Amino acid sequence: MAAKVPAIDRRAIFIGAEAYEKAGVTILRDLIEDHGGWFEDAALLNELVR
Repeated sequence: MAAKVPAIDRRAIFIGAEAYEKAGVTILRDLIEDHGGWFEDAALLNELVR
């Protein structure tokens, strides 16, 4: 299982949260400390970058 990717990762910034969520995946967010959350599907994120 792939690790979660923080939203500050350059791949996540390049793709953007809106495009990632349009691909059908949600972003895990922390209610207390929100640094943009975590992109849970690293494989999909890598595919979107390609």
